[in-house]
Amino acid sequence: MSYLPYFHVFFMALALILIMLAVVIAHSRKADWFKRHRTSAAMAVVCALIAFLAEFIFKAAMNYPHLSSPHAIAGAITLTLLIITPVMGLKIASDPKFRTIHRALGRVTGCAVLLTAVAGVARFIQLLAMK
Repeated sequence: MSYLPYFHVFFMALALILIMLAVVIAHSRKADWFKRHRTSAAMAVVCALIAFLAEFIFKAAMNYPHLSSPHAIAGAITLTLLIITPVMGLKIASDPKFRTIHRALGRVTGCAVLLTAVAGVARFIQLLAMK
């Protein structure tokens, strides 16, 4: 079970990279941008879900409290945004007004991912100092 926090860090770092890649791809508008944007964003969501699950299982196994730090709370909010944003993107096909919502949420989600990562590094440093 002690390997699960490493899974969390690895998959969240991968999710961060993939989300930033999805943002860059969306802004580039180069050939085949949409397919690459969608693939990168979908992979980021899957990685974030795996990372969340790894940390959830680890905390449950160790009887650690859930959502007990700013990083954990930010992570839950960010994961929710990571799920809602692509759903809004899928709705663009049925109603173009969702494009504005998707783009705004995409910006907020990108910022949330970065801030949550910074909070995670701060939490890691805090935990190291406690040892």
